[in-house]
Amino acid sequence: MKKLAELNRENLILWKEAMQLYVLGFPPAERDSVANMRLRFENAHFKLYFAQNGADKMTVMGIVYELKKSQSILLEYFSVEESERGKGLARYFLNALYTDVYNSAKNLILEVVNPEFSATPAKELRKICLFESLGARLHPTIYFELPFGNESGRTKMRLLYKKGSFQGEFDAESALAEIFEEIYNKI
Repeated sequence: MKKLAELNRENLILWKEAMQLYVLGFPPAERDSVANMRLRFENAHFKLYFAQNGADKMTVMGIVYELKKSQSILLEYFSVEESERGKGLARYFLNALYTDVYNSAKNLILEVVNPEFSATPAKELRKICLFESLGARLHPTIYFELPFGNESGRTKMRLLYKKGSFQGEFDAESALAEIFEEIYNKI
């Protein structure tokens, strides 16, 4: 596994690979269009991090929003190539992102589909277990819906967080309001 890297002008050729992981990793009701993602990326609304295998194939990608008010980062999208799952890549990527890129200083916010309303509840519970094993906590009272969806409705979500080492108390309600203000209401 190659070291975690940020997608930028020098390696922008990898955009297509990243969007393949994005499209394959999330159902239509949980993702924006690739065209909108490209526009948001070009306008520096988010950062895209990735890791490759030894054959230079992108195997893991994550989209991160830096939230200014709450001094938090939101890992909104996170995907591992299906053939590479179960090999510890998710754990490696999340640890490297949080400790190496952000020095564990900021609050890390993670979203997961509420297992009670998911077509694949076992998959969502595995995500929650992974995030909790890395020190994140499932917020006991925060439930929300994504502001976009499809004919079957909007996706119901849960929020997890890991408090940054240099942050005071984590205010989940304010952080969620900031996510909607800075990200979802601009889609």
